[in-house]
Amino acid sequence: MRAHPDPAAEPDTMIAAFNPRLAPWMPAVWLSSALARSSSRALMPGLSMPRPNSEPFSAEFQLAVACSWRAPEPHAQDQIASIERLCRQGVDWDTFHGLVLHHEIGGIAHQLLVRHAKPWLPAAVEAKLKQASLIRGMRMLLIAGELKRVALECGRRDIPLIFLKGPVLSRHLFGDSTLRMSKDLDILIQPEDLEELEAWILAEGYQRMHPSRELTSRQRAYWKGKAQDFTFWHPGKQINLEVHFRFHGFSRREMDDLWQRSLPAEWEGVSGRWMDEDLLLITLLNHGARDYWKALKWLADVAILMGREPARDWEGMLSFANRLGCLEAALQGGLLCHWIYGLELPSAFRVRLQQGTSAHYLANKALQVLLRQRLKPASSLNRYLLHLRRPGHLPESLAQLNFSAGDIERINLPDRWFWVYTLVRPWSWLFRVGAAYCLPGLGLKTSGRSPRRKE
Repeated sequence: MRAHPDPAAEPDTMIAAFNPRLAPWMPAVWLSSALARSSSRALMPGLSMPRPNSEPFSAEFQLAVACSWRAPEPHAQDQIASIERLCRQGVDWDTFHGLVLHHEIGGIAHQLLVRHAKPWLPAAVEAKLKQASLIRGMRMLLIAGELKRVALECGRRDIPLIFLKGPVLSRHLFGDSTLRMSKDLDILIQPEDLEELEAWILAEGYQRMHPSRELTSRQRAYWKGKAQDFTFWHPGKQINLEVHFRFHGFSRREMDDLWQRSLPAEWEGVSGRWMDEDLLLITLLNHGARDYWKALKWLADVAILMGREPARDWEGMLSFANRLGCLEAALQGGLLCHWIYGLELPSAFRVRLQQGTSAHYLANKALQVLLRQRLKPASSLNRYLLHLRRPGHLPESLAQLNFSAGDIERINLPDRWFWVYTLVRPWSWLFRVGAAYCLPGLGLKTSGRSPRRKE
């Protein structure tokens, strides 16, 4: 290891250079390195907005970007011109089709290409896109129908419900509930309503997937405090239902802020709640950032919202994001939209970026994953995720070094032996880190989640 490493060239994680003799001290080394990076970046004057690598994107990736969103004015004409220019110049259509599948933008890509690039679109590619779009559209109709049924049941039981992503977000962004692809059905409820809704879900034929078994009372209480959802699978309908009661990394106070900022909403004749534009943008930014923005469709959602209201109170939005511990994710997402979609960075973003932030580091790492130049790390224990939380949230991040909800699912102990989980945690942590980084070829399962579940 170099005596004076370059912050921009350091590996994703301290675990990349794993040494078993250093294992007991690795959390402290990991934290001190993250703090050192933040301090060094705060001293860097004149932080620039351009990408660190100025090499142009491939024509196929540029076309995928142009076909991934419904550009608001004044970007709509530029979007159409880009699609026509790239198709006229010629692209590798097989590579482009692979990008469309990977980034899950088939519905909007098919619509835009047929509308604006029909003369240059090969018939075979059009047929593939059309077939995939029809299949996904039917799938989204099924998910939308099930969401309506769940929302109606929540209404009958007086269970407050916030719609998350899925067909509701698709309607909000694209004006069509089937155009934006979703794998799962997601809702957010209050933790105290979980047991009542869970009983109905199981009675409707769903199976527990995460956790995969019934928990004891103490296990359940701990799970609700540390995890963020219960996941259910319906084998007949092939639907994955995620019932969230908190968001990853959000404290109880931050979740209370989220509920207070939500607004009454109606969708397809059913009542629920929806987030205001600032809150919606922040939650989308946080979700995309935690998954390295590996799918272009997530960044497209953010680009649409940022492009719709260029004159909004961006400083107010960033202040709220900071309160929720999502400031770095917000700055990272804004920077990625600036680099990839050509959106102008609001002045509030530029000021914050000049004040010393990890956003450039985070955006560069995410861009490498987005361009498929490197894979998303197999373990969540890495400095990238630590950088997403502001210093005030470091105690909460360090609390994850205590035993996790996943340990409860992997090891079933009665409540009288609950304290043993604290002893198990260090060994569980070392095993998962070793499996992810030292023995990646074994494909060891390091999470209790269903294989059907997206990461």
